[in-house]
Amino acid sequence: MKQLRRFLCLLLSLFCFVVAAFPISAEEYARVTVLGNASVEAPADSAVIRFELSSYSRTVERARADNDARLLRVREALQEYGAVSEEGFYTRESFSGVRFCVTRCLSLTTERVDEMEAILSCLHTLGVDAISETAYFCKDTASYEAEALKLAVADAKMRASVLGCEGEPSEIHDLGCFCCPYVMQNATQCTPTVRVETSVEICFFSSGAQ
Repeated sequence: MKQLRRFLCLLLSLFCFVVAAFPISAEEYARVTVLGNASVEAPADSAVIRFELSSYSRTVERARADNDARLLRVREALQEYGAVSEEGFYTRESFSGVRFCVTRCLSLTTERVDEMEAILSCLHTLGVDAISETAYFCKDTASYEAEALKLAVADAKMRASVLGCEGEPSEIHDLGCFCCPYVMQNATQCTPTVRVETSVEICFFSSGAQ
């Protein structure tokens, strides 16, 4: 047992000697990780308009029949602009108990974003009960994602330089890209665009690292 203790003490002494003789600088292995963010605007080339049709009657059957007829007129009037889809349907009884309401939640998907004023005018002429929102999209964002990625890397390098990091990063990680559709209540108030956002994580050795 005494020999084992002496052997362990010898190993510990040897380890301490090595550490003292060859110190490892924390700065030598210091590394800085920085996040970079950027966004670019892409012109919208498609849109989805969400709206509602409501019909009232003393019976559910009559309200449903009226709503069906209105839906047919809407589909016929909007077919030149795009496709009309049904997103929801519900029936409710009014508070007085003498009337029923049938409501359809609909959407129009169109690529004719430069004719929004005409489309909205058509919807108002058809007597839709509510236009809830208009969301704009960009179908091909590859070039805008690449541009946003370059800007995000440049942003991260700028942040790193403030922290004293120089040269090229040792690692770059793409954290992903997000396309944010432009949603508005009044579809004609400005030129619609889609924001393309991206983030990166880059790693730099500190100024004293080797």
